[in-house]
Amino acid sequence: MKKFTPILMLTVIIAVVAVSGCIHTVETENNQTVTDIENQSLINDTGDADVTKVNKTGNIQTSDQSASDKIKKDNKKEGDNKPKISKSDMEKEIVRIMKLENPNVNYTAKATLIYQNNNPVYVVDVYDDFGWYAYLEVDATTGPEGNDNDGYAFLGGAVRGETGDEPDQIDGVMPKLSVNDAREIMDKQLKNNYSLEEVTYTIIGYLNDSTPHYNISIEKYNEDTQETEDLGIAYMNADTGEIIYINMTVDFARGGDTDNDTKIYSVDEAGAYVDIIYKGKKVSVRENYPYYSPQDDKVFYSQEEEAEWLYNDPRGE
Repeated sequence: MKKFTPILMLTVIIAVVAVSGCIHTVETENNQTVTDIENQSLINDTGDADVTKVNKTGNIQTSDQSASDKIKKDNKKEGDNKPKISKSDMEKEIVRIMKLENPNVNYTAKATLIYQNNNPVYVVDVYDDFGWYAYLEVDATTGPEGNDNDGYAFLGGAVRGETGDEPDQIDGVMPKLSVNDAREIMDKQLKNNYSLEEVTYTIIGYLNDSTPHYNISIEKYNEDTQETEDLGIAYMNADTGEIIYINMTVDFARGGDTDNDTKIYSVDEAGAYVDIIYKGKKVSVRENYPYYSPQDDKVFYSQEEEAEWLYNDPRGE
């Protein structure tokens, strides 16, 4: 069973899904009896101990719409059992689940009924603003298993771009470079300028003035300590591949560039916001400096420097 886990930039927890008054059971094909199910979720409570994930953190499978078409063609023969969830309600529920992960993207869904071992199954093709996005095989009797917090398990499925080979949208904007493109650029940068190889990256997309960027954490496994070390951080334009800023937390720099020896905090490491009065104006600055602000695409070295920046109102405050 495949599992799709919403990643809400990064984790916004929403209550367990419950669809009130919109899920219908269909008893027969020719003489239908439709019953509203009040406050009942589409969760299958049977559980499944062997669940793989179709998402950015699990066992990843990629495909395109042709794979979905083949499944529908190979399983078009009708079975005896009828679906208990209507086609339209299944489409609405899948769109709702997809919106949990990316609320800035417009999704549509198209469900096709097939039979697997005489059991009714919907193959749901999902489309976003950029075309075909995924297909999900969903039990037409119970719906997807799971909840908004832990994610949803499906009978099968595949998504576009999850291996990182293809670009995937960032808050509704499609970058020109994929995550793996960013890795290749970083590999060359670190090899040429820092004599570093065999590093790993954690790459998170974000928008800066509507332009897609990558926040790249640089790590390397230390065989002596058997621990993963944080080596630095970089920010890259996800359209051009330009490395806007890179800071190594240890001295790997060539030529004795002391600027690279200074720890510059990420936005998450900069601490809480502190309200101060600067030149008669209330502004919110951070606790730890220097830190890089992706919002301003700028390194602030002191509270006074950031306060002056805010006093001049570049953020429209």
